[in-house]
Amino acid sequence: MSQPSSQPSKTIKRAQVATLPTPTNVVRQQKQPVNINTATQAELDAIPGVSAKLAARIITARQQRPIKSLNDLDRISGVGPKLLKRLETQVTW
Repeated sequence: MSQPSSQPSKTIKRAQVATLPTPTNVVRQQKQPVNINTATQAELDAIPGVSAKLAARIITARQQRPIKSLNDLDRISGVGPKLLKRLETQVTW
């Protein structure tokens, strides 16, 4: 009769690692519009069509004066008609 070995098993099992939500993928999963005047750069960057550079320009613009309409957004370099149309349902003031 064999005796149990005191040696640890050589089989190594990979630990299952849960993927935690990041600010970016949390925002993309949300159905609620993002407040353009209070959103973080990561939240703005997570909006489809908004790059990190554009998010930074939006933040700079809103620091000078609050964004109150799509017309205010249209004045920001990098925001064009297609993006404005997309943002209509994705941002609030």
